[in-house]
This record gives sequence, structure tokens and C-alpha cells, in this order.
Amino acid sequence: MDLADLSKLKARHHHLSKTVAKMERERERTRNPDHKTELVELKKEKLWIKDEIHKLEQLEFNYDEHQGGVESFR
Repeated sequence: MDLADLSKLKARHHHLSKTVAKMERERERTRNPDHKTELVELKKEKLWIKDEIHKLEQLEFNYDEHQGGVESFR
């Protein structure tokens, strides 16, 4: 995956965040089992995407550039 894929994942995660928040507000008024099933599936997708974003961001981190994670205070 590249930076374009990362930005697409971030956009999808943002969209899911808004959708999940809206559905959670709706959940206070409706107890439809289909609604709950959809909400749970969206939350799972959102979590999976968050994990993928984290993995991609870790791959982009250049440890040599940051001296293996140790800061230099020169």
C-alpha cells in the first residue's frame, strides 16, 4: 500500500466515525436487531481500518532518520 491507499483508509475511517456516531444516537430510540447488527459490523470495520492505518504509518517511519528512535539533543 502507498500514501494514496493510506489517505483512502483515513477518509473511510472518518466516514465510518460519523456514521457510527449517528447510528449510536439512533440506537437510543430504536431497538431494531438489524440496526444493531449493522452498527456492530460498522464498528468492526472501523477498528480493522484503524489497525491498517497504524500498520501503514509504522512502515513509513524511518528509524535511521530518527536514530533508531533515540533523539539527539545536539
